[in-house]
Amino acid sequence: MVKAGLDMFTKSAAMELAPFGIRVNAVAPTYTDTNLYRYAGLNKEEYDSLKVRAASNIPMQRIGKDHEVAKAIIYLTSEK
Repeated sequence: MVKAGLDMFTKSAAMELAPFGIRVNAVAPTYTDTNLYRYAGLNKEEYDSLKVRAASNIPMQRIGKDHEVAKAIIYLTSEK
């Protein structure tokens, strides 16, 4: 619910601020392979099981990598 709310907020802000030349973007990836779950106390088997289950719910059947999210943010904040 929060992710959907932030998505709609981003769209509304983009529409309202566009006449002033202000761009509004958001990066809202799905499950991303980071150290967060490792530090949450999951052992290797639990973490691997979680990744398989998460990937099965993603249309591309793969989990994103943290550097891929970083590249998207860098691109959106660049002047190009």
